[in-house]
Amino acid sequence: MGGAYVGLAGGLGALTYNPAGLGLLAPKQFMATYNNWLTDIQSGFIAGTWQLGQTDRIGVSAQYLDYGNFRGAKADGTPRPDFGASDLALAFSWGRQLSGGEEDAPDASRSAIGGTARLVTESIDSQSSWALAFDLGFLYRFADGHTQFGLAVRNAGVQMKAFGQGAKDKLPITGVVGISHQLRGTPALFVADVMKSYDSKIGGAIGAEVAVAKPMRLRAGYNTLAGQIDTGTSSDNMAGLSLGAGFTMRQVTIDYAFGFRSKLGSTHRFTLNTGF
Repeated sequence: MGGAYVGLAGGLGALTYNPAGLGLLAPKQFMATYNNWLTDIQSGFIAGTWQLGQTDRIGVSAQYLDYGNFRGAKADGTPRPDFGASDLALAFSWGRQLSGGEEDAPDASRSAIGGTARLVTESIDSQSSWALAFDLGFLYRFADGHTQFGLAVRNAGVQMKAFGQGAKDKLPITGVVGISHQLRGTPALFVADVMKSYDSKIGGAIGAEVAVAKPMRLRAGYNTLAGQIDTGTSSDNMAGLSLGAGFTMRQVTIDYAFGFRSKLGSTHRFTLNTGF
């Protein structure tokens, strides 16, 4: 849904988008995601969560990004061995429900907070770097049971070791405000996020989900940051658009998302989510 998730945070994707969502999740869940990105870039995400007391949840996750192989060359163009580049992030998350009624009291409002501590490592050829990053989030579910509001600050932290003898880089700290709304008496859900990184313009994402049948949901979204791709072709008009579907069978949910990236290509994301 265009990546608009801060105001929804209804699954283990909350560990990435808004850790406060953990406080309102059912305990003992597992999620795995594989993303076939542009060219030969690939990424994956795996996470699990457990209950800790009556109001707390903890989660652990791992995320990787593989940029594929690069043809090696010296500064003068002389060939050298090929090399690769990759990122890895290991995270611990916590979420707590601050207020609200029991699960069988749907008319009660609920609020939650959460945080994530993340160790990030990067490697390019024989060089490596690592950083510590932190996320904070807040989520409020209105008493109508149909509307949620979320706030998140992501990637606040510091690079502990730079590549080689280079200067340390700033982390891409980002603030996001999001909202989600389930239309009363309909199978339609709408979401929207507004985001701002310290080094970029204000961006936004919108999305919608429609339950067309009990086991199936259709989704669509648009992300303005992904839509900034400029290849000088008519395909740019489709950049930032995403389409997807979700299928639920008993306790297992399988999701697929297709993203348009103009002439650069397209992306394919597969996600498995289950309780245990």
